[in-house]
Amino acid sequence: MLPLHNSRTKENYPLSKRINHTLKTMNHDRKTKKKVIFALLFSILIVSIIGFVDFRSRSSNSATNNNKHTPISQETFAEDAIENKDLIHNNEVVEKKENQPLTPLRIPGPHSAILPSLPAPPSEENTQGENQKDNPIIEQNNNQEEKIQSDNGNPYPEEQEAEPVNSEKNLVFTSDIEWERRRQAVKNAFIHAWSGYETYAFGSDELRPVSNITNNSWGGFAITLFDALDTMIIMGLHKGTTSHWYNRALEHIMNVNWDKNHSASLFEYTIRYIGGLLGAYEFTKEDVLLSKAKELADKMLPAFETQSGIPYVRVNLHTGEAKNPSWAHDSGILSEVGSIQLEFHYLARQLQNKTYETLVDKIFYELKSLNDKEAKMKGLYPVYINPKGPSFTSDLVTLGGLGDSFYEYLLKYYLLGGKVNPVWRDMYDESVDAIYEHLFAHSYEGGRVLAYIGESEKRAGRRTPEMDHLVCYVPGMLALGAQPFAQPPIPKNENENENDNDNISDNDNQQISSYLVNRKARQERDLLMAHQLMDTCYYLYESQPTGIGPERVSFSSGGESGYRVVSGKYLLRPETLESLFVMWRLTGNSTYREWGWKIFQSLDKYCK
Repeated sequence: MLPLHNSRTKENYPLSKRINHTLKTMNHDRKTKKKVIFALLFSILIVSIIGFVDFRSRSSNSATNNNKHTPISQETFAEDAIENKDLIHNNEVVEKKENQPLTPLRIPGPHSAILPSLPAPPSEENTQGENQKDNPIIEQNNNQEEKIQSDNGNPYPEEQEAEPVNSEKNLVFTSDIEWERRRQAVKNAFIHAWSGYETYAFGSDELRPVSNITNNSWGGFAITLFDALDTMIIMGLHKGTTSHWYNRALEHIMNVNWDKNHSASLFEYTIRYIGGLLGAYEFTKEDVLLSKAKELADKMLPAFETQSGIPYVRVNLHTGEAKNPSWAHDSGILSEVGSIQLEFHYLARQLQNKTYETLVDKIFYELKSLNDKEAKMKGLYPVYINPKGPSFTSDLVTLGGLGDSFYEYLLKYYLLGGKVNPVWRDMYDESVDAIYEHLFAHSYEGGRVLAYIGESEKRAGRRTPEMDHLVCYVPGMLALGAQPFAQPPIPKNENENENDNDNISDNDNQQISSYLVNRKARQERDLLMAHQLMDTCYYLYESQPTGIGPERVSFSSGGESGYRVVSGKYLLRPETLESLFVMWRLTGNSTYREWGWKIFQSLDKYCK
């Protein structure tokens, strides 16, 4: 579990404790007690009335602003949404709510400082074209840098109290009782979904919730069951009155036979079937879960039998025939060959068999070798790869579909491996540097700044200001990579004796000092990028009448509307919620937690 910020201030104590403390320190005369209690209750009543009036006022304003939007029809969430029909025409510009300029966010914990306000919108003279070369990431001023420095040179000293934020919008407090109610609401949503699946589609891959028709396009092994099993366990639904759900699912898994004449996706089967089994195994240590994961992984091994070690992305589970899809011009796909490392690494460690780990390590090494030969945009990888060369067979660079989770896996693979292989961290850092330099940009809507990550043609250098919903995993990734626990160790001189400081030269000290300064600058930059991108990803939800974000948007270089919807369908994408969770856990800022709850409410209302 990641540490939470838990400063014990007066405001954090429950109201009951503060009342008791007040009463104990006063004269015990009954009349005085009654007066104190009456005064406290009267104060609470007045605050509640003021809060209610303010809420009604803001609700009224919100309703007025919502009328300015082009509504997304509720038919999105019916059967035609499953058929991938867009809700909004590609050329339609969606008007959004008027917003005040962003306020700085407090980052509790080791980053206890106030981030600088985001850059002001450009003047009309400066809004010519999209390819503005300078990214408006603000450098910390000298005073803020002094706060983060410690006496021994460590860039992240002990936690210190931040200055107050000049906005009550960031001061969010929700009681533990309310969060328990919300937690149960999320649990009830899972119960609703699983009950429907078990009633109408148990043993099938998917259920179409409107018609109750089943779908077996993922091999017919019950992919929903495998994918949701660890969630059931996390929620505690594998025991008690719902234990029969888990027992029935476990019985189904025991009887699955992977030997089927079916062309399976190496990526999808790894993250959903193998990943689902290993996630559940981590909690329960049920041997059948690990053995079934191994059985399927072994069925996937023929995909790795290529000249370069970069696997084919499809393999027949019965014949072992492996190939790449024709729609990808017989090439492999970056996000698919680069997003299976975590599962195979974990499997190797649990089975104490390095074969699985060696296979996926080879992929990253080959991709690094290809990237090292590139003349432009090193750290950004085109999305199609020929495994026979190997060679890149396209020019498109994106953190959206076809490229997305590869970059995330670089960091997570480094962390899962115990931070012992610096190659993965170096690849990640190089990629983030290139993302910042070539893809990170801003759009402006009134007084609001919308940070985004565009796409590019690598060799031509042309950038497209469009972003998939998939890209919204990036804020969480950047925040995770910026944490002290995720940093590589300080480099040491090869001749250095740990017990002999005389071997450390002035030049060594200068190199280490320079390394720490650069690392600190990278951490600050990445964390600021994370906050800005997170704000945009949430705004794409907040600015829609349904409170649900679109699949793909295009950003403008200025004007009334900072973005337009390119594809309005919604495919239950989790990336924004995932990043909100990570941002809350790493920064302690409860605003992110509240945003996640608001998105859940929209999903529960329109997608149920």
